[in-house]
Amino acid sequence: EDSQPHPIRYSIVSGNQENYFSIDSDTGLVTVISQLDYEQNLPDIVLGIQANDDDPSTPLATLSTLTLTITVQDANDNEPSFSESVYFTSREFPITQGTRLETVSCSDADSGSNGMVTYSINSTNQLFQISEI
Repeated sequence: EDSQPHPIRYSIVSGNQENYFSIDSDTGLVTVISQLDYEQNLPDIVLGIQANDDDPSTPLATLSTLTLTITVQDANDNEPSFSESVYFTSREFPITQGTRLETVSCSDADSGSNGMVTYSINSTNQLFQISEI
């Protein structure tokens, strides 16, 4: 009878269809090998990991499996984008205070607070202001 311990070999057996991860077959260390993006991936990626002792003295390998859940968190990695590249407006005089001149629209593909957009006027001119709709 062989009483020597056999090396354990690790492998990813499910959940890695896009090949975002690799596993060191000797140590079990899981490594990201392709960039993950919250907006492109599901927030949670579930991998099936298998450990096998490859004992040649037994007809069936002794193995164990576990589920590893990786949660991808959002980063503020997308720029806000206006719906138009240039906005033009014209009004006839006189223009009274409070007259709405233009409505601009901007969105951000990030989620939560990373996707919130704030507007400002880059000018020292105090004739215009931004109001919420």
